Amino acid sequence: PHCGVRVKRALDAMSQGRYAEAATGLEWAATAAFGAGDTMSAKVEGNNAVTAFAKAGDSPGALRVATHLVDLFRDANLAREIPGFARHALESLRLSGLAAAADALSAHVKGVMGAAWSDPAAPRLAAFCASCGAAVKPSEVVRPTPSTVACRYCGASVDAR
Repeated sequence: PHCGVRVKRALDAMSQGRYAEAATGLEWAATAAFGAGDTMSAKVEGNNAVTAFAKAGDSPGALRVATHLVDLFRDANLAREIPGFARHALESLRLSGLAAAADALSAHVKGVMGAAWSDPAAPRLAAFCASCGAAVKPSEVVRPTPSTVACRYCGASVDAR
């Protein structure tokens, strides 16, 4: 079917709570829009796809779409499009409780953009665990729940600012 028809079907599925169905259609639409040179639609449908995957509880799917689009923008010399897209995707992931996927996406964008990337909503962890003194590395913390962070050595809660 025509791209517009597929997008409409996907958005209808999303509005009816059929998030997994919507996610695949929106992922396809984002990739098709990018291939057609429609950067704005690629960003919009890409973020819609991330949101749909997140609402479906499919963290790997949401992360896959987001990192793929970041890489497409990078490879097409459209790095200026990455921050706006990434911030919306991160918001969807965090609102859905997918903090680990959000952290992974933010780290991926940092790897692509370097010092040009700043994720203002990323939790800022204490440098050392207040309980055992171990160094706290964001890639090594434990997340017992999406909103809490624990030391990987002693299990104590780690302050996130």
